[in-house]
Amino acid sequence: VEVRPVAPLSALRGKALVARLLDMMDLHITPELADDNRINLTGQDAGIIIGKYGETLKSMEFLLNLMTRGVDEGERIFLDSDGYRERRELSLQRLALAAARKSVKRGKPTYLEPMTSWERRVIHITLKDDSTVETKSVGEAPTRKVVVWPVTPARSSSGPARRPGRRRA
Repeated sequence: VEVRPVAPLSALRGKALVARLLDMMDLHITPELADDNRINLTGQDAGIIIGKYGETLKSMEFLLNLMTRGVDEGERIFLDSDGYRERRELSLQRLALAAARKSVKRGKPTYLEPMTSWERRVIHITLKDDSTVETKSVGEAPTRKVVVWPVTPARSSSGPARRPGRRRA
């Protein structure tokens, strides 16, 4: 009888590491492996681990990936907390669509608040097929933000060559 792990070793190792970190932080959070090999953090202190706009969650994910970098080749660890990432993505999509409507209505660019690269990417992807607006990331981290501006007739006739920064996150 062959015995196989229930998940990739990187996910199992990540779950053990995050459990140790959470214990050292004295937080009442339980790490659980999800079907997609994400580690879901759930419990009464889940709001603390998410942090403002998911920054604490992203930081812990970054640390875990640094800690396992030399051990698991190419296997990234992803953290979530009770569906936070999905809720945040939906919120960002609504923000992108509202910014597009505002830009077109005013005929001026709309500057969004600074965001992480993942958040900026969601904005760019949400609006990539909208022919009424263009998007571009501007600035330097940590204040890098997305600008959404309306496409004028002169811009739209020049075609895709005028959109080099459109998909940059």
